[in-house]
Amino acid sequence: MNRLARCHGEPVARDRQSGFSLIEVLLAVVLGAALLTAATFFIFSMGQLWGRGAEPRLFEQHVRGVTRFLESAIREALPAGEAQGGQQQQQQQAQTNAARVFWHNPPGFTFADDPLLTFEMVNGPGLLAWPDRPLPFVVCSLFLDPRDGLMLLWKSRLEIDFELMEPRRTQISPYVTAITYLYYDAEEAGGGWEERPDPRTGDGAEPVLPTRIRLTFTYENMVRHTELAIAAAPAGVPIY
Repeated sequence: MNRLARCHGEPVARDRQSGFSLIEVLLAVVLGAALLTAATFFIFSMGQLWGRGAEPRLFEQHVRGVTRFLESAIREALPAGEAQGGQQQQQQQAQTNAARVFWHNPPGFTFADDPLLTFEMVNGPGLLAWPDRPLPFVVCSLFLDPRDGLMLLWKSRLEIDFELMEPRRTQISPYVTAITYLYYDAEEAGGGWEERPDPRTGDGAEPVLPTRIRLTFTYENMVRHTELAIAAAPAGVPIY
């Protein structure tokens, strides 16, 4: 029929089933790419908006969480006593505290030459991964590793190899970069604080238990400090 129409010079109607032209296809591709780019930019910008300030907040939460954990552990290690009392009672409390929080070289641990700040807990904290069922009377030491941050060295006194084998290690915070020891000297005029990067030694060259310790947390360009009370100080000690 079409061949006959062409022979007689009649116009042939364009096939209605024909596809898009090349220009139409290129235009559709350009528009689709533009929409995809706009959607990607929108999602990326919203992600930046939602995540703005997330790292500082998470870092602050980490600092507070580590501080609360250590405060709770040390408070559990210290004998229970009255929060208020006279000078004699507080001095007696300080002597009792010194019997539970002390300097100690964990048996088998060769990564530190100096004694470590150590305390004993009747029941170990929940973050400890025991190889078997948990045991009581857990001796815990704080160790600052230059690579891994603040570590907790721990072992139960009831374990047969307590005096022979190295204690287990649990990471508390990879962001602790320094421990400062704070001593309150009541003999100075008006009292005074001394900051030391290492423990103070007494008459017999034995380290003296600090009144407080300061932990320094560092993450990128953010630095935070937090303090923990270690031993009860004499009456009238001001808040540092």
